[in-house]
Amino acid sequence: MYAVKLFVVSHWHSDHIKGASEVAGTCESSYICFSEALLKYEFLALVDVYSGLDQTVLTDRETCGTKEIASIIKTIKERCEQKNADLIYNLLSADKRIFQRQYSNHSVEVWALSPSSESVMNCLAEIGDCKRIAAESPVRRVIPVPTQNHNAAVLLIKVNGESKILLGSDLEETGNPRTGWSAIVQSQNRPQGKSQIFKIPHHGSADAHSHDVWEKMLDSNPIGILTSKVGGRAIPRNSDIKRLKEYTSNLYCTAPPLTKKHKYDPAVEKTIKGVMKNRKPLYGEMGHIQIRFNGNSGAAIGLIAPAKAL
Repeated sequence: MYAVKLFVVSHWHSDHIKGASEVAGTCESSYICFSEALLKYEFLALVDVYSGLDQTVLTDRETCGTKEIASIIKTIKERCEQKNADLIYNLLSADKRIFQRQYSNHSVEVWALSPSSESVMNCLAEIGDCKRIAAESPVRRVIPVPTQNHNAAVLLIKVNGESKILLGSDLEETGNPRTGWSAIVQSQNRPQGKSQIFKIPHHGSADAHSHDVWEKMLDSNPIGILTSKVGGRAIPRNSDIKRLKEYTSNLYCTAPPLTKKHKYDPAVEKTIKGVMKNRKPLYGEMGHIQIRFNGNSGAAIGLIAPAKAL
């Protein structure tokens, strides 16, 4: 596939990266981009322990991320050996332009707004803790769930020199002016201007909310895009949607938020309750939200079920 020019791994958590290595391998002409933290010694050592590429191990779902990254790094290495020239990969850090193209009637730029330097250091410290827990058993290796998405890469897409789309990844608000959304809002080195479309971070959860982002980086009543998450803590919650509707009436979600568990036949329910304490759905049907720009006519929204307007 030669039409894709830029492929960005926003971060290495399983719900964002599953299948990424296959995409990277297929898109032969694309630049592959990911956080600079993922090419540091600490993360490469973690990948070496958990990826399972060289040995068969029983792993939990979080190891999907390390296996995908290991495969992507392998793809990059192979391309570097085959090609003499062009940039094959790019490392993401705050306030860095990673893509620029001038076409016949429009221009496009893509900027990384995170991770900040302190976020990278925090990420490496947490990765070091994960690595130390590693080799307790040659049979089962479980990566502790990270406390925060330190290395999440937020992207800004500019069209004809104007900010258009803000992709929030899973970046959280830390309250620290050197990390999270506070670092982005306060940066004087990022492109200024307000975006029309916002991929809302971390499935709309409260820990990723920043009032300043809505006030200082987005148009009034922007288009807000949410992805639903099921399994573990299902988000967005009704309280999240209520909060977000205070900022925009143009809110869309890839699937209706999960508010109640699926009910089976009474006999089946009795059997389930007899063998497990608590159950949560691992996967849910995912819809598709399509946004297209056509000249100066603004954005057109297309939805494929179960995606819906909220």
